[in-house]
Amino acid sequence: MLRQVEFKAALRKFWKNVCSRTSICFLILLFVLAGPASFGNFFSQHGYLPSPFFYDKRDTFMDFFNPLYWAMREGEYSIWMSVYPPLNFLLLRALAWLSFGSVQFPNPFLLRDNAPELTVIIVLIFAAAPAFVITRDYWREFTKLQKILLYLIYITSTPFLFSLERGNLIILCMLALPFVLAGSPSKKAIAIAILVNLKPYFIVFYFYYILKKKWRGLSASLIACGLIFFLSGLFFGQEHYLFFENLLNFSKSENTFSQHALLAMPSSVSAFAHVLASPAFESSTFVALIPYPKLAITLITVIKGTALTFAFVVLILGRDKLCNRWIFAVLIVMITNSGISVGGYTFIFYLVLVPVFFEMKLRYYYMIILIFIALPLDLFALMHHTFESQAVYLTKQTMSTEWSLGLGTLIRPIFNLLLLIALSFECVLVSKNIYSTNSL
Repeated sequence: MLRQVEFKAALRKFWKNVCSRTSICFLILLFVLAGPASFGNFFSQHGYLPSPFFYDKRDTFMDFFNPLYWAMREGEYSIWMSVYPPLNFLLLRALAWLSFGSVQFPNPFLLRDNAPELTVIIVLIFAAAPAFVITRDYWREFTKLQKILLYLIYITSTPFLFSLERGNLIILCMLALPFVLAGSPSKKAIAIAILVNLKPYFIVFYFYYILKKKWRGLSASLIACGLIFFLSGLFFGQEHYLFFENLLNFSKSENTFSQHALLAMPSSVSAFAHVLASPAFESSTFVALIPYPKLAITLITVIKGTALTFAFVVLILGRDKLCNRWIFAVLIVMITNSGISVGGYTFIFYLVLVPVFFEMKLRYYYMIILIFIALPLDLFALMHHTFESQAVYLTKQTMSTEWSLGLGTLIRPIFNLLLLIALSFECVLVSKNIYSTNSL
C-alpha cells in the first residue's frame, strides 16, 4: 500500500514536471525550430527562400531600404506617397547621415547593395528588441530559463522571420509597447504618442483613456503625439502634411497589394474576402472550389465585423472591472484583426502580451493559438505558382522561383480571430463577476 502511494506521488511529481511551464516552452521550441531548419534547407537546395517569404525575391530588406532611400531625398509624401509618419523618416535620415553623409544613390536597390553594414544593423535591431521586451518588470513571473526559451521561440517563429526578411520598421514598436502595458502614467502617455507616430493604427489606444475616463492622460498623450508629429515634420517642410491625404487614399485603395502579397502572411480574414473579390480569382480555376464567392465574402465580413464590434462593446461595458493590461491586450488583438493594411507583421506584437495571457483563466487556450501562429505550417503547400525569372537578392542570381499558398496562410487569420473572440469572452466573465482580476 505504501509503495502504491509512493508510486502515485512520484507519478504526480513527474507529470507536474512534464507539464511545467519550462518543459512546455522547451517542447514548443522544438516544433518551432522546424521552421528555420526547413527554410534553411530549402534555401541551400534552391537558392531562394520559400513561401511565406515575400514572393519577389529581389525585395529582401526593402521595407527598410525603400523608406531609407526616400529619407535621404525630397518627395517622401508627394512622389512616393508614403503613409509612414515623419518620425520614421527622421530616424532613418539620422541613420543615413551617420552612414553616408551627403552621398546620394539613384535607387533604393543600389543603396542596399552599397550598405551591407546596414543589413547587419537590421538583424541586430530585430534580435535586440525582443530581448528588451522580456527584461521588463512585468515579466518577473517567468524564470531566466523560461525567458530564454520564449525568446528563442519568438525569434525562430515564422512571423518574426517573415518580418526580419522584409526589414520592416514595425520592429521599433516593440521598444515602446512594454511601457504601454506596464509603464507609469507618464511613460504610458509618451509611449502611445510615439507608437502613433510610428504606426497610425495605434491611435485606437486612445480608446483606453476614454474608457477609463483618464482625461489628463489623454490630453498629455495627444499633446505629446502632436508635438512629435509637428517637430519631426519640420525636417520635411510642408510636404509632410500630405501624410494625412496619403493615409486616407491608402485606406480606400482596393489595389494597394497584389494577391501574392496579401497571401504571404495575412493576420486578418479580410485578406480572404479581398482575394475572393479580385478579378484574378474570378478568372481562375479555383472558382470551382468556392462556387458562391459573394456569399463567402459576406460571411467573412459579417463574422469579422461582429467580432470587432463585440470586443468594443465588451470593453465599454466592462471598463470598470477590466485591468489596464487586459484592455490593451484586446486593443492589440483588434488591431491585428482589423484589415489587410496591417499585415502579418503585427503578429510580432504578441510577445509583449505573453505575461498578460498568463494572468488569465484561458491562458492555455491562448498559448495554443499563439503556437499555431508561430509554427511553420506554410511548409504544407495547398497550391503553387511559378515565376519564370526572378532576380534573387540573397544569391545575386536570376532563376525560376516558386510561390506556394501554405496551410499557415489559412490557419493564422482564423486562429487570430478566435483569439479576439476568446479574449472578449473572458472579459465578459470578468465583467459579470464570474471571476475577478486585480486592477493594474
